[in-house]
Amino acid sequence: MKKIDLSRRQFFQTSVMGLLGLSVLSSLKVFGQERRRGGSTEAKSADLPLVKVTDDNAKAVNYVEKHSDVKKAELKVERQGVKWDKQKCENCGFFKAAGKKGAAGTCQIFPGKWVKSTAWCSTWNKGA
Repeated sequence: MKKIDLSRRQFFQTSVMGLLGLSVLSSLKVFGQERRRGGSTEAKSADLPLVKVTDDNAKAVNYVEKHSDVKKAELKVERQGVKWDKQKCENCGFFKAAGKKGAAGTCQIFPGKWVKSTAWCSTWNKGA
């Protein structure tokens, strides 16, 4: 019978390699399941609830579903060289369109929520 020489260094190297292997296999398995189901980030986004203007977070950033619904004149200012009338979620750096342009998408300001592309909030940031 062969004696196994397992020093502390070899033990840790083997353990780390094993954990890395498991994480790679796990990510491949999840990716494979999503592809088989036809899943995508768009499909996941479609299941999200729509941001409501009555939500506390929405109120805090003056969120409106339509750009034209902004009433406060002090909010209608140029930001990062972009005139106010050109600022909408669809061209904000925090917004990621899902599906057809002009419909809706996700926003980093409202994680786990669906945002209309015609919406606007005071955190608007010039997109890349």
